[in-house]
Order: sequence, then C-alpha cells, then structure tokens
Amino acid sequence: MTLSGFIDLVAALVRDESAVLSPLDLDNAALTALQRYSQDAPYLMTEAVACDGMLAPLPLKWQANFSQVKGAVALTGGSTPDVTQQGDQLLLGRYFTGQLQLQFSVAHQLDEQADTVYYGDMEALACYTAAVCCDQLAAYYINEANSTLNVDATAHQSKSSEYRKQANAYRARYQSHIGTKTPGSTAAGVFVGWGSRRRR
Repeated sequence: MTLSGFIDLVAALVRDESAVLSPLDLDNAALTALQRYSQDAPYLMTEAVACDGMLAPLPLKWQANFSQVKGAVALTGGSTPDVTQQGDQLLLGRYFTGQLQLQFSVAHQLDEQADTVYYGDMEALACYTAAVCCDQLAAYYINEANSTLNVDATAHQSKSSEYRKQANAYRARYQSHIGTKTPGSTAAGVFVGWGSRRRR
C-alpha cells in the first residue's frame, strides 16, 4: 500500500467531517504510528559481512541508534561465533575469518515507493494512526468547549469525549494485534541462527 492509500484508510476510520485535521496532521500521525510500529515489530533485513579477527563492520544498511543484531549464520569459516554490537562495529565471540550472514532490525518504511509493513499488520497500523488523530480531535474539541458558552460547549464536550473513547478503542485494537510489549524493550541480543519473522 502507498502512503496516500494508507492516509485514505486512516481518514475513513477517523471521520473528521469538519476537516479539523490538515493533510500535514494526518501525515504526522502516520509518522508517529510508524515509529511506534517500528519499535514493536521492526523490519528484519539480512546482509553478509566479511570478518577477519574479533571485530567486523556493521552492515551497510544498519541504522544508527535503532538497529539491533537479531541473528547470525556463518556462510564460510566454520561454526558461527556469538555476535554483539560494540559502538560502530560488531564484536565476535572468538577469532573468526569468513563471511557472516547477519539478520538485524531496521525501521519500517511507508511512502509512495516503499512499504515494509508486514502482511496483515496494515489495519492495526491504521488503527494506531487513527488513535493519534482522534486524540488530536479530542483535544481540539475540549479546547473549543472551554472557549464556548452553553449549548455549543456541551456539544463540543460530547465530541471530545467520543473521540477520546474512539482513540482508546483503536489503540486497544492495535495492541491486541501487535502485542503490548513496551516500545524499545527488545534487548540487544546475541543470537546464533534466525529468529522468527512474519512475512510481508
């Protein structure tokens, strides 16, 4: 799915009939949701690196301050050593000469050219994005209520309450599908062999 198609899906969930949210608001909500999703279910890539000693370079597509080693398999050079990140290099558990096939995490992409969201997760991601939008609408209408008198104030308070409830419902749907792991709680690990991976 393209980003524009995804935004259309989110807009259908939010039902912002008064057009309170701008296109930029929707784009920013999508970015916020994608960042959360990248923490909860990061995209996994594989890349071979050449090793000669106890240190090896990071993969070319490694993302600083995000990527973590998820798995390693020796393509040549004998048995697979333990692998951990150490600064801007990989630290091997023993002297190793050969090629390692690394599996590592990167942030997801969703734009007009690329979509790395795992198969079956798009609806959950749209729900989280819709939750962010509904939070914004709830804040907007409660502010309007605070500056409005009588009947209009009551109507705005009601709208704010409904959007807040909808935000909670959409966020619960996301968590039910993706899981309730705290974002960023995956520890930098040492793996030999591949971990599980949902396919796109």
